[in-house]
Amino acid sequence: ISVNPYKCPPAPYELTFLVDEYLRNAGVRDNARVILTAPVDWTMPPNTKPVILEAFKEQDIEFMPNKALEKVENNKLFFKDGSDPLECTTLWSIWPIRAPDFVQEAGLDINAKGTVNVENKVTNTIPNVPGAHIIGDACRVPFGQAGLPKAGEFAWKMGVSVADAISGKTNPADRKGNCAAEAGFGKGFILTPNFSDVCNDPENGKPKVGIEKTEKGTALKVDWCNEYLKEIFGENVNPVDLK
Repeated sequence: ISVNPYKCPPAPYELTFLVDEYLRNAGVRDNARVILTAPVDWTMPPNTKPVILEAFKEQDIEFMPNKALEKVENNKLFFKDGSDPLECTTLWSIWPIRAPDFVQEAGLDINAKGTVNVENKVTNTIPNVPGAHIIGDACRVPFGQAGLPKAGEFAWKMGVSVADAISGKTNPADRKGNCAAEAGFGKGFILTPNFSDVCNDPENGKPKVGIEKTEKGTALKVDWCNEYLKEIFGENVNPVDLK
């Protein structure tokens, strides 16, 4: 993980589990180290940490926190803390997200993360730009020192709130998510983040995030994808099939 925040909080953890599965199925897992590095202590809500790290331990996956990446050179990762470089034969990385160029060049107030802070956490209005809204990767919905997730489901629901505002409706924000994060071999974790109160009551609202293990991680993720495909395209698209 090169930087925080990034597009989908569980994604690098999922990929790490799937790499482990692939190597085990190929019969070469004993010949490899599978390592996930992060620039901070943990990139998801604190209550998810012991659950996922326990699963990492069971699969002999190494986790290295507080490893801010400086550069990658000659198959080596160099970190800003001056520790020994980490050699690798294959590297996957989660890269930073920022507002696209046309937003960066629009004369808006761009924060240090390369995004635009919203003014209203329900309707995602842009400060000092009447009638303008911003959602998804291009925006930041701050609370405390953190910000709300902007992954697909949250961006979709931001869009629903903006559409309501444009059409004159005043509905409270729905910022609940339901994510099936894969953990290899069909297993996974059900993550249920809820940031609705943070948006609807910025002074007092607190985020809530649930996590539980499941033996049906892959199947639940496919179901989640198919629900959104049907929502967007109706019956005009073939569903994703595990087979």
